[in-house]
Amino acid sequence: MSAVKQVDFSIKPLNKTDKYFGFSLEDDPMYLMPDGTVFHNSGKSVTEQSIVGHVSRYSDRFQLVGVDCKRVEFNLLRGVKGVKGVALDVPTAADAVANFQKIMMDRFKFMEQMQVL
Repeated sequence: MSAVKQVDFSIKPLNKTDKYFGFSLEDDPMYLMPDGTVFHNSGKSVTEQSIVGHVSRYSDRFQLVGVDCKRVEFNLLRGVKGVKGVALDVPTAADAVANFQKIMMDRFKFMEQMQVL
């Protein structure tokens, strides 16, 4: 069994206006929790794969648009069943959100007209 290496890290704000909502491990992607659990990053890729798999399997009920401004994770989703689009930059993501809002508002108006709400 290899020795456990303790690595300290600190949080450095990128600027004074934005809040910090995550962290990055630069030298070693694994970290040890106080209870002895070893984490390999934080499980984002596993969660992503589960969601994409579910959307692909049930594409008659679910649709997905991926927003990946880092251009790392979602670029490979093009053409996957149930994936309707991939936004790789902020303007494209903003357009997608505006389109989603219009679809939701149209559905809400329809539901009001049908007295569903």
